[in-house]
This record gives sequence, C-alpha cells and structure tokens, in this order.
Amino acid sequence: MNEKIGDNKLGAQPLYPISRFKPSAKPGPEVKTPQPTQDSLALTGTSLKQPFPPKIPPVKTENSPNAQPVSKPWEMKEVDPLALTRVDEVRKDYGFTGKGITVAVIDSGFNHPQTELAAWKDIAANAPQPIDEFGHGTHDAGAVNLVAPGAKIAAVKVGDSQGKAKDSDVIKGIQWAVENRQKYNIKVLNISLQLDHRPDLKKNPVDLAVEAAVKAGITVVAAAGNRGPNPETITVPGENPQVITVGSLLDKNTISNFSSRGPAVTGFVPPDASNPYPRQLVGKDPKPDVLAPGEYIASWMAPDSKMAQDAQDAEKIRALNGKQLKEYFEKNPKKLSKYKVSKCILNFSDEKRENRVKSKLLRLFIPQEGWLATDGTSISAPLVAGIAALLLEAKPNLSPEEIKELLISTAQDLTITNDIYAKGHGLVDAKAAVDKLLKKRRP
Repeated sequence: MNEKIGDNKLGAQPLYPISRFKPSAKPGPEVKTPQPTQDSLALTGTSLKQPFPPKIPPVKTENSPNAQPVSKPWEMKEVDPLALTRVDEVRKDYGFTGKGITVAVIDSGFNHPQTELAAWKDIAANAPQPIDEFGHGTHDAGAVNLVAPGAKIAAVKVGDSQGKAKDSDVIKGIQWAVENRQKYNIKVLNISLQLDHRPDLKKNPVDLAVEAAVKAGITVVAAAGNRGPNPETITVPGENPQVITVGSLLDKNTISNFSSRGPAVTGFVPPDASNPYPRQLVGKDPKPDVLAPGEYIASWMAPDSKMAQDAQDAEKIRALNGKQLKEYFEKNPKKLSKYKVSKCILNFSDEKRENRVKSKLLRLFIPQEGWLATDGTSISAPLVAGIAALLLEAKPNLSPEEIKELLISTAQDLTITNDIYAKGHGLVDAKAAVDKLLKKRRP
C-alpha cells in the first residue's frame, strides 16, 4: 500500500440505526414469521448454559388471527433468521454446522465466558485476554454461531469502548487474519464496521487490505451500512466489488429503512479544477449483493458493555407507563436529554407521554438474561458469514469468488421492489446455495 494511512477515527455506528424508530421501507403487508422450534435450533459442539437463541415474546400484528392488541413500534417483534435464510433446512437435511471452519470477526472485541475462541488478537489496546467494552463484536460473533454453531471464532479487536476504530487498526486486523489464516484455518472474515470513504486518496487503504485477504483465499463479508434509505450510502469496505456486501430486511415484504443503498462508490480519481472528486460507480455489482435479517436479532450480550448498559436502560423505560414516566422524569430531570425529550412532556397526557418517550428509545432489547436483540446491517453480515462457513464445510476448497457466486445466484428475489440498489440480488438462501453446490434440485 503506497497511500499514506492516517490514524483518523472512523465513524463506526453499526450497532443500531441512528434513526431509532423510523418505520422500515415497507411496500407490502407485514408478515409474521414462524416461531423457531427446539429441533430446528439444535446445536453441535457448543457448551452454552442457556437455550439458543432465546425465546422471543410473541407480538400480535395487524395481520394476525387475533389482531388486538396491535404491536407498538418500540415492542420487540418475532423474527426467526434461521427460517428466513433457510439455515434450519440446511441443518435438518445436511447436518452442516460450519465444523472445521474459523471465522475471523474484526470488531470491538469479545466477551462471552461460555465460548472458547480459536484465537484472540487485540490490535487496538493489546489486551492479553478477550474483552469487549462496547459489546458489538460479541453480538456479531454470536450471530455467526447462531448460523454455524460448529464454526470457531477468531476475535480481532480494533474498536474502543465507544465503537470507534482507527483505519490503520482495521487494516492491521485484516492483515493479522491473512497472516494467521493457515494457523487457525481462517476461511471467512466478517467486517461489520461503517468506515467512511477517503476522497483524498485514489483508493481506500482498507479496500487494499480486503482485496489482499480475498487474494489469499479468505471470503470477506461486510455490512452495507446503516445510512439508508438514501442512494450511494454503502460504506467501506462494503462498496468493494470483491467482498460480499449484506443489507438488512425484517421479512420478505420489508427492506429495512436504515439499510444503506447503492450504487456503490468504488474509488476516487485525482481531483481537477472542474470536478474536485469525480467518482466511479459499480457497473456489474449493484450493491448490496444480498440481504439478510437485520431487525430484532438476538445474540450474545457482552457483560458490562456499553450496549448492555444501553439495553438495560431502554428496558427500564419500556417497563414504565405514562404516569410512571412522569414521576421518573420529575425525580430525574437530567434524564430528559438522554432520551431526547424536552421538559414539556411532563404536561402531556399519559398516553402521549408514553408514546413520545418510548418512540425515542434505541432498538435494544434483553429477551432473556445474557442475550441482547438489536438492529443493523452489522448483524445481517455475520449471519451471511455463518452461511459461508456452512458452504465451506460442504466443500472446503471453495474460493471466495465461488462462494459469492453461489450466494447471489441462489438468493430469493424480492418482488416488492425493482430497486436493485435496495434489494441487491435478494434474500440470501442457504438451502438453495447448498443444494446448488451439491447439485441437488432446488424445491
């Protein structure tokens, strides 16, 4: 890499959309997904002390047989990512769990005592033992395990306690994964970070690093970003044609409003007087490549992390009714700014006060002790990284290019929109990808 690599901190905002409770882009009716069964969620090679994933309390929707009461926007909805992606069918028909494959998760760290890592590397602070003050990396690693419980995790910490990462640390983390790929059998690399474009450079150094990883035989999966629904909002390194870029949806009828849209900005050319930063747009790959579930996804919660604390605070507020909220803010007026509401809500009716306050909450839920559910393309990407591990268990010599082709060619097209820059090739379909790999007829 000849370009100068700066140490500016890049905005990493992947844990939950800044828009909070903006409605999703929802052209069709909401679909209630089937509830997971214990058989379809059976795990192999794990020592968890509690059921995985946690049971999510059902929420009645307008299309349910019993329509009342209608769910409110701040309540957790029932989502089964294994059924939506047909991972449950792969497990039932083939028994693949990602056994023998290591997935490197470059993120904020790792802290889940029940899980033994294949490898740990702290690029940011050189901590000898696994740690995750922010909680994002732990949550993403749990998503990989949800899909591929037999796969191992190599946790590479590049972020700080606020989820921020230096671009140079991200590059070092990628390089560490490449250098140690044979030692730990690292076949897949997940990057759920929203890194900014560098218009001062012809090519982003992070892109050069991920391209080196792909050249070394590592499949790189990246989050599209949480800057939708505006166009040209795919973040680095998701804009790179060589990675598998993953956007978010709630169900087959609902593409997430926050999910970044293409077309992707793939690089910058030197500025001139007439056009300071002319951009090159992707021609063949519209970006995102595929979509995966990214709303209300439950995974591991890192103890005492920022995400855990934010989730606990949000759950406390959700438990209060309008009258109790008035009493709470009268006793704790400094909390008004934390929840982005003004003092005037004390004069609202109880119902209006409850709606106003709870609509400002972040989508962070604790469905049961030790588990956290949230939104973002950051959680969509590791689900796809887990699917890549399933494919590699089926055929270990698959190249990154072959895995990408399998996933995009078998994705379920979403008929709710013709916008390829929103839906990419469609919803990732693990069963169809494995069937195609093993030459079985698709149902």
